[in-house]
Amino acid sequence: MVILYPGFPVSTRWVYRHFRFGKLTKAIENTSIQISLRDSEGLKRLLVNDLEKVAMRRYPRIAFLKQRLIQEGAVGALMSGSGSSVFGVFPSRQIARGAFHRLRKEGVEAYLVRSLS
Repeated sequence: MVILYPGFPVSTRWVYRHFRFGKLTKAIENTSIQISLRDSEGLKRLLVNDLEKVAMRRYPRIAFLKQRLIQEGAVGALMSGSGSSVFGVFPSRQIARGAFHRLRKEGVEAYLVRSLS
């Protein structure tokens, strides 16, 4: 995985004040999660953050960085929590490493990480 920090924080308070709670994504059952993790298309369906749209409207750089991760080969990318960091899940460590190095050369604050599980 690669984590990108856009260089600024996002106020959690601000995001929740501007979020419309009536438009939440439906919950996913655990069995669906287990099945979806086996393929990249399933993984993409799991990577949902309802707070993204709110944060990205005010901070387009977050959307830009998310798109850059996809362009670099991530099978899915998502804003973390209420922002502002975004992460990309890559099909291999080698592809993630290449993306990490290219993004760093562009001046993006990037971190190459592994998940704990």
